[in-house]
Amino acid sequence: MKSLVIGPFPNLWPTVGTAVLIDDYCLSDDESVSARNVTFEVATNCFKNQKHNDDLYKTITKLSEVYLEELTLQLNTYHGKKFPNKYWSLVVSHWLMKCIEDLVKTYTEVNQAINEHNCSCVNVSSASSKDFTPNSSYDYAYLRLKEEYIVMLRSEAIRQMYCQSTNLKITETEIDSKASQRFVPKASKRAQVLTGMNLLISNLFRKVTRRAQIFVTTSYLPIWSEIFLKLSLRQIPTIRIISEIKTSSTRSEFRNHIFDNVKTINPIEVFISSQIKWLIPRTYLEDYNALENLINSSNLPEKPRVIFTANSFDTDDEFKIWSAQKMLGGSVYVVMQHGNNFGTYRYPIHPEIQLADYFLTWGWSNHPKEIPLFCQTIKQRKRVGLKNNHSLLILRRQVPLRENITDHPNRLRESLLEENKILTTLNKEIRMVTKFKDHPASKHKTDIFDPGVNTVGAEKKFLKHTKAAKQIYSTNKLVFFECYSTGVLECLSLNIPVIFYWPEGLDSIRDESVEDFRELENSQILFFSGVKAAAHVNTIWSDLDVWWESPQVQEARKNFVDKYARSTDCPIRQLRKTLKVIERERW
Repeated sequence: MKSLVIGPFPNLWPTVGTAVLIDDYCLSDDESVSARNVTFEVATNCFKNQKHNDDLYKTITKLSEVYLEELTLQLNTYHGKKFPNKYWSLVVSHWLMKCIEDLVKTYTEVNQAINEHNCSCVNVSSASSKDFTPNSSYDYAYLRLKEEYIVMLRSEAIRQMYCQSTNLKITETEIDSKASQRFVPKASKRAQVLTGMNLLISNLFRKVTRRAQIFVTTSYLPIWSEIFLKLSLRQIPTIRIISEIKTSSTRSEFRNHIFDNVKTINPIEVFISSQIKWLIPRTYLEDYNALENLINSSNLPEKPRVIFTANSFDTDDEFKIWSAQKMLGGSVYVVMQHGNNFGTYRYPIHPEIQLADYFLTWGWSNHPKEIPLFCQTIKQRKRVGLKNNHSLLILRRQVPLRENITDHPNRLRESLLEENKILTTLNKEIRMVTKFKDHPASKHKTDIFDPGVNTVGAEKKFLKHTKAAKQIYSTNKLVFFECYSTGVLECLSLNIPVIFYWPEGLDSIRDESVEDFRELENSQILFFSGVKAAAHVNTIWSDLDVWWESPQVQEARKNFVDKYARSTDCPIRQLRKTLKVIERERW
């Protein structure tokens, strides 16, 4: 008998038989589970097929447009407004697309797991989406990565699909959930002190701040660079603080009928309509007026000509509502790239590109409003001197925290097994000088996922997160990334010897960008196997510069950097000039 397991909680696991895990996050280190007479297998990853993913992305994009149109109508009705579609798009699009993506992928993976593995029973959570209404889009960003929430969504999908089926036995159980609590971690004492100082400065210079013509916030520049940029634009350099408001009770009657006019033609759409109405952040409905009043009494500029950000467009509801209001008055909305996937990822959930009047990139451009500039985290073009020429640094991928709701085995058990194969492949002399650095977000213990720890002749040596990334990269002979990240781009731009492997392949890359990655592959910077990457390290280790300084490698590096990781010696001056030009053109 096969039982589907949809989460790591002990009461979701069977007591006997075979457990089919939707993903590796369902593994449990609870003693009561390990004592059971249960074998397990992991369900097939249904998101590896490019054509299937292309179809899913089209579905998500189309449904987002449908629900955005209806949500615009309903929010205007609820609040007594007549705002255009663009206003509500700027406010809700990021949350909406992520929520629909989560719902579509949850329904898809649950359905496939049950059918392909012939599961006959499943334990589900008795919780419902009503129990998880987020206070804000900031809350939702944390909520969508919590196991309790993911288990609830899977449970709701199973109940809808098999409520009248006799082929699948469904048993409801209670999960020890913290749904009634906020999902965002509480601010530290240091953060509270900084917030207080920030508010003091803001109040002292309230009149100056309210008159700012070019408003800059969360630019992704180093903190001192952002301060100098703000000063050069005559803006008081305060830090944006997401305000706290007293939350209102959920208006169940209105939410229950908010999407009644959306025509549902298939089971996935029925599932979305039944769930998404409870997942709308309260800041868009019940708490919108309170947040609007808070904005009107805040220190945000009254009549900015240009609004610039690289981060706040996503989960800062106060900023988004204020920006949408100012755009109606003619303010120019400018967004800058934040992250390595822009311009290359095949399935982008990046509505900020379409919503911005101008989008500043790290080098690429596919549209007149996309302006190539530079990567904010890279300060210089010249090569950083190598202070320690004998160490190999391996940068691990984010393990085992989720990056999204449908993370799968290749992000956990398989990547850790591959990591141990890499160590086994490396020559002993290299292995003895190898150091690891965890992803900053990897805060959970990895023992349960890493059966190969300490089996390759030496304990893995980990660096603490105490230095800036560039300092860490530059103190090693070679940097080895277990994934494609902004760190890879930083190393390439700074001409620091680097290789990375990408087990997922290039199926998730835009057709127009595939050739750029192939050039890195041909230059042996990019690998699709960790073992092959390690074998390459063995080959080049004794004389690294012969490989790294070769014409083929340097040409591939420069071509890639010019498109995706440009740098500048004068980031403040260049960014200030760009914003001033935009201001003159539009005002």
